[in-house]
This record gives sequence, C-alpha cells and structure tokens, in this order.
Amino acid sequence: MALDGYARRYGIEGEAFERFLAFMNQIDDEWLEYAAQDSKAADA
Repeated sequence: MALDGYARRYGIEGEAFERFLAFMNQIDDEWLEYAAQDSKAADA
C-alpha cells in the first residue's frame, strides 16, 4: 500500500510502476536477508 501511494504521489504509473515495484521488492528482499544474517551474527 505504501509503495502504491508513493507511486501515485510522484506520478509513477504503467510500465514504470511495474519496474519500480520490482526494484523495491528486490531491495526489500536484500534487506531481509541482511537483517537475518545480522541477527544470526548477534546471537553467536
């Protein structure tokens, strides 16, 4: 929902929105992987 609202606010639509969503999902996946590894390192 937040990404959709951001895209609407800044006029990102159509194919550009699909690319924006794909990029943001990739960034989110990388962050989650980093956070999981960081959490494991802190527990060790």
